[in-house]
Amino acid sequence: MIPKVLGPDDLEFTFAIIVPDLEQPWDLMNQCERWMNALMGAIFKISPKLKLNTLEGLKERIEELYKTYKEPELDKDGKLINKKIRRMKKDADESMN
Repeated sequence: MIPKVLGPDDLEFTFAIIVPDLEQPWDLMNQCERWMNALMGAIFKISPKLKLNTLEGLKERIEELYKTYKEPELDKDGKLINKKIRRMKKDADESMN
């Protein structure tokens, strides 16, 4: 069904999350494997229609995101610190001085 809904140009802006059914925890790995195979099959049906340089760019982007991943930071209350907002505030403060 995925190749009918998504085209090659959509892959760059698509994100998939697999959420297994935890009512049967003994089947967790099988569920994940089935969904990974379904996603892989769908992507392989779409990817031949991609331009080669687009596919290589997507691969490089995924590798770069993986290599540069940093654990999120939490404040003293356990809330996520949004680094982008903090960086924007810092930039705004610097431009006022």
